[in-house]
Amino acid sequence: YSFAKQDGAIRLYASFDAEKIYLAVVGRTSGWVAVGVDAVRMDGAKIFMGYSAGEKESFSTQTGTRHRHSESTSLAVLSHAVGESSGNTTMEITLDRPAYLEPGQSTLDVIYAMGSADTFGQYHSQRGSTRLNVE
Repeated sequence: YSFAKQDGAIRLYASFDAEKIYLAVVGRTSGWVAVGVDAVRMDGAKIFMGYSAGEKESFSTQTGTRHRHSESTSLAVLSHAVGESSGNTTMEITLDRPAYLEPGQSTLDVIYAMGSADTFGQYHSQRGSTRLNVE
């Protein structure tokens, strides 16, 4: 990854090429982690959430509305992986760049969060946001 940011118990990673967006979030938690694009707050964000419970990976695409989010089946994800090891939950996703970035767009707003339970309905224990340079 060409970008890395440590924010408390969360690490965010990102890379971009001409066709794809690569994002990873690592949380010091045995619960869920999430990353969202196109907003600096949950409202309007396209959110990707994941957790690993035993050998079972759970992944969900969500759309933020005000201070809530709900499942969305319209979000394009090329690939994803979620795992838990040594007290950390890691999620990596690959997105189709043209689906999330307009031609000539030079920045991407990103939010990230984590929770302490293996359920997408549990409130976050930490969250943050950043603006990434995509060029």
